[in-house]
Parts: sequence; C-alpha cells; structure tokens
Amino acid sequence: DYAIDISSNGNIGTSVVTPIKVYEFQRAAYRTGKIMVQVKNGANTQMSEMVIAHNDTDSYVTVYGTVSAPPAANAFASPLGTFTTTINSTSNAVELFLQQTVANSAVKVVAHLVK
Repeated sequence: DYAIDISSNGNIGTSVVTPIKVYEFQRAAYRTGKIMVQVKNGANTQMSEMVIAHNDTDSYVTVYGTVSAPPAANAFASPLGTFTTTINSTSNAVELFLQQTVANSAVKVVAHLVK
C-alpha cells in the first residue's frame, strides 16, 4: 500500500523553455504521492515539497513548501524551477516536470507513494 522511491539526475539539460520530466510513477499502482525534490545549480540549492494526486484522467500538484539557499540565490536563480504534472496516456504514468530557471540543474527526488 506504500512505497518509497528515490531517483537522481546529475544534469537535466539546457532547456529553460521546455519543462523537463524529473520523475514519474505508474498511475495504476499509486493514486497519490508526497514528493520532495532537491534542485541544485552551482552554489544554489532549492528544496520543494509537494503532493500529487490523480483520478486516472488528470493529475494535480500542490507545492506547499520551497526553500532556497542562499535565500536570494543570485536573484536570477530563485527559485531554480517550478513544477507541473500530467498523465502520459502512452506510458500510463503520472509525470512530474520541472521548468528550470537556470540550465543544467541537478535533481534528486524522494517520493512517498500511496496506493
């Protein structure tokens, strides 16, 4: 009924225009998740905590906690990104995307998934 999943990507790419998929889980296996995402770029670090739920057709995300270090994180880099979610009907996965504000960020995800 419950799983913890951890993933890491050292560089998610150069796009600051197109959201980049940073995590996914199978929609048939889990209905909700509490997700923590660390985004790191140089000396700037962002940690965001969010919840995701879906109804097999649409997915919804609420980001309720974000902290950046340093707090100003070089003005242009705070926050390092924002999050959206969708359901991919081809892979049957709930996907989490990050829209980077600075290219070449590293991402680590800890997901608590509930059936």
